[in-house]
Order: sequence, then C-alpha cells, then structure tokens
Amino acid sequence: MTPASHERFLAKILALEINNEETLDEPIYAATYAQMCQALATKQVVSLTDPTESISFRKLLLSHCQKVFQKDSDSLEDVEKKREEVEKADTKEKKKILQTELIALVDQNLRTTPKKKEGRT
Repeated sequence: MTPASHERFLAKILALEINNEETLDEPIYAATYAQMCQALATKQVVSLTDPTESISFRKLLLSHCQKVFQKDSDSLEDVEKKREEVEKADTKEKKKILQTELIALVDQNLRTTPKKKEGRT
C-alpha cells in the first residue's frame, strides 16, 4: 500500500460491512484478512540503518508495535508513581504541587499520543 493507493484500499476494507464479531467469522472476510496479512508479512522494505539491506514488513511492524506498547507502559508507570507521590504527600502544599505535576504529566501523555488515542475505540 502506498500513500496514493491508501484511499482506494481503505474504501475496499470499509465496504466489507464489518459491524460485529460474528461478521469476522464469515469465511469471505477471513480469506480477505489472511491474504492481506500474507501480502504484508512477505513484503520487504529498505532498512533505515543500512540502505543495502532489507527487512520484512512483519518484523518492522512488530518492532514498531513493541516500541509503542513499551512507551505507553512507561507513561502509565510514570503516572502511577506520581499518583502515589500525591497520596504520600505530608503537607497540603506539597500535595497541591504534586497534583499539578500529575495533571501536567497526564496532559503531556495525551498530547504526545493523539493519533493512537483517536484510533482506539
């Protein structure tokens, strides 16, 4: 898929009328998904680190997903640690400062990942 063919490809996928889990079990859709996955899994792309080498799209996609997952996981850990600091604050002033920092941290996480958040339903 290229940027030029993206809209046409997306239109075909959206035209499949997938509106519930049961639809996903229909053989016609399973075959379509399998063909799409197979085509992408075997596609080779040029390595960014060494243009003379190629890497499978499958490995590239898995690596990207793992990085995004790890970043999300790290962000959640940071928020949780800050929340614990707020709970353990020994003065109202310190608690208020930490709450402000917590809100800023959550806002930052939401701002830096808007595309991912929009895609989740």
